[in-house]
Formats: sequence, structure tokens, C-alpha cells
Amino acid sequence: MSRAPAVAALLLIACAGSPGGPADAERGQLEVEAKRALALLEGSAPPPEGELRVRLAFPAGDLDLYVTNAHAETIYFWNTPALTGGALERDARCDDAAPRVETVRIPDAPAGRYRVAVDYHRRCPEGGRVGFALLLEHGERRERASGEIGPGEWLASVLELDLSP
Repeated sequence: MSRAPAVAALLLIACAGSPGGPADAERGQLEVEAKRALALLEGSAPPPEGELRVRLAFPAGDLDLYVTNAHAETIYFWNTPALTGGALERDARCDDAAPRVETVRIPDAPAGRYRVAVDYHRRCPEGGRVGFALLLEHGERRERASGEIGPGEWLASVLELDLSP
């Protein structure tokens, strides 16, 4: 069986259906992790006017957040602050307490397309697949995504947003 991502509106949820993917019990636990992570993100105040804020929450592992801005520049742990604006606030790592949260902020975000990716950088001692949640916010607009990812996996387009001028 092949891995088949499900897309709903601008939301892409990673599904595990490939050989070696999680069993039903593990998949259920990963869904619970993702729901908890999303609830954590939902409980915060909105970003300042004009700012685009993207947050990734996860309970374990070393996941990395990548945000490609309207100028086609990707903001992540090796490219922060970006030349065209925006920065990763903090790179959450294996030794950080759970839940781990990474945040990219782009003040005065220009019009254009923004794309969010997630990478499972390396296996931490607690290792294995983890559930995650993303929240992209701009003004009153909030786009959400949740899913699961395993060590060495890269989800290139988890969430996208077009900001109109």
C-alpha cells in the first residue's frame, strides 16, 4: 500500500499507510499527540497586526519548521533571520522539554504565497514517529494542519497560504 496524503482545503494531513507505517494503536496515539499539540497552539493570543506567524508543536523528536515566504526564501534553522524579513524564534531540539514549539514570525508579511514544510531532522533517544500540529496565523485568518512524521521524513508542503494584496 502506498502513502496517500489527504488534502482538505489548504490543509494537508500526513497519513501513514505504507509498509512499516504505524499500527492502528500507534496511529491512534499519534492522532492524540497531534490533537494535544493543536490545542496548545490554539490557546495563544493572535499575532500583531500585519504579522504572519507559523508555529509547529510536537511532543518528542527533533522536528524542524520551514517557511518559504512570498519572495521564495525559506526561513529555517540555518537561514534566520531571512534577508527578506522574518525569523525562526527558536530551534527546539531533543533535550528541550515537551511540548516542543518552533515559531517563525514575518512582520509586515508581503502579499504572495507562503508554504510550510516539516522535517524530522534526527532521532532523539525517545525516537520513533511523532504527532505534530501546525498553526499559521495572519490577522483573523488561521490555517491548521496536523499529522505524523517519522525519523528522516520530509513533508514538503504541509500547509500553504496566499496573502492577497
